[in-house]
Amino acid sequence: MLIDPKQALVKLKAAVLPAQQPTAKSSQGAGFGRDQFVGTRRQGFVTMSDGHSALDKLPQVATVVKAAREADPTTLVFYGGDAVIGTPYYPAGQNGVADMQALDHLGVASFVIGNHDLDGGYDNFVRLAKAANMPYTVANWDIQGELASLTRKSTDPFTGALTGQVEKQVQPYRVFTNPVTGLKTVAIGVSVDPKEYGMLDPRITYRDPAETLRTLIPQIKADPDLADALIVVQTHLGAADAEKLEKEFGDTVFFAAHDHTPIALPVLEHVNGELSAVTDTGGNYRSPGMYHADVSAGGKLEAFEGGLVPIDKTVPADAGMLEALKPVQAIVDRDYNTPLAELKAPILRAKLPDAGDSAMGNWIVDQVKAAADAHLAAQGLAPTDLALINATGIRTDFPTPGKLTAGDVYKVFPFDNSITVVTLTADQLKAALDNAAKRAGDPIAGVTADISTEGASAIMVNGAPLGAQPTYRVATLDFMANRAAPATR
Repeated sequence: MLIDPKQALVKLKAAVLPAQQPTAKSSQGAGFGRDQFVGTRRQGFVTMSDGHSALDKLPQVATVVKAAREADPTTLVFYGGDAVIGTPYYPAGQNGVADMQALDHLGVASFVIGNHDLDGGYDNFVRLAKAANMPYTVANWDIQGELASLTRKSTDPFTGALTGQVEKQVQPYRVFTNPVTGLKTVAIGVSVDPKEYGMLDPRITYRDPAETLRTLIPQIKADPDLADALIVVQTHLGAADAEKLEKEFGDTVFFAAHDHTPIALPVLEHVNGELSAVTDTGGNYRSPGMYHADVSAGGKLEAFEGGLVPIDKTVPADAGMLEALKPVQAIVDRDYNTPLAELKAPILRAKLPDAGDSAMGNWIVDQVKAAADAHLAAQGLAPTDLALINATGIRTDFPTPGKLTAGDVYKVFPFDNSITVVTLTADQLKAALDNAAKRAGDPIAGVTADISTEGASAIMVNGAPLGAQPTYRVATLDFMANRAAPATR
């Protein structure tokens, strides 16, 4: 359920996680903050994901976290990955260091590594991991090398206090014991295949999330110390993928992420008489989630309730987080808020699923082709035949006429991509254009075609039918080239 932040912050102590005393069993599920089920123990959560360096909103998120912990000091804070890249706060904050340090300051108890957290490569993520004392959780990646051996100073997940112990910084799952009720929560992390997003480092090997859970969850439940534990799966998977998993695993809570799809009400399923739940808070810190689970003996999930807290102007900023982010804010103000141009009219991107041609996409792909052709010309080489980029790499619009700043431009195309030129056969180009069509129309320069969910047809390249020449030189982004099969790179 969507929570009015004015009410949430005033009534949080009573509404989010009431006292741990069970009252009469409610069969109607009276909503967020209803009485606890008899014979159960309760665990509360604040969750978020896909912040993409929107550090300007994090002081307000910190207010929500602080209020939740004032209501119940045993609240766990979970993060679903993709903390970095998307706003000028990323380069201003040492390319992600400020993001990780701010989330560590927030008291995140478990962080699932997402694909964009690896955008700078394996070694860059090692740099980020070393910059903060963050606990990372992912079970379906077999990790080798330095990242596998990193350690962190163990902290109390509820207070943030150092325990004096040292533990591995990346673990397949983590166990949290509620100091009031004794309820244990096992948080398992699963994430997407890094190779699908251009991260080809052999030190990370992906395994199917469902297969991983089919092996791991029975092992956890067979452990006598965890027989009564709540199972939580933190996923950096889309909501639809998490819902597929939900249909297989009962007595389990799934926190979805990755596709920026907020779920206002938890999606509940009954699997062989066992309750399971899926939530997703969306992206860019627009609406962190506050939830609680009621768990009975044997780890049986009796109820899962909660909702999203919209982050808007009515939510005050936490002074401590504002102070921590002051150095980064000063760099953003200095380097990214200077006007570059005057925007006469909005320039908008195509938005999935009803994408296609757009002013923003056409402008950017034309610039990619022009830049590639200029580079080739300087070397005495012929220009490219066409250019193709991914629509999902265009992250926002120029929505309002007026001053256009460097920060506005950065937010549109924030990834550290390089322009590359690949040579494709006519068949390979047809396959690439079919894929672009099925994705509802990735931006293309030099090509006209009819597109549908079946693929591309009536394809003309620079006015000639596809196949009029044996090969085609395509300007694209290294991200897309790395995702292609080796024969098409």
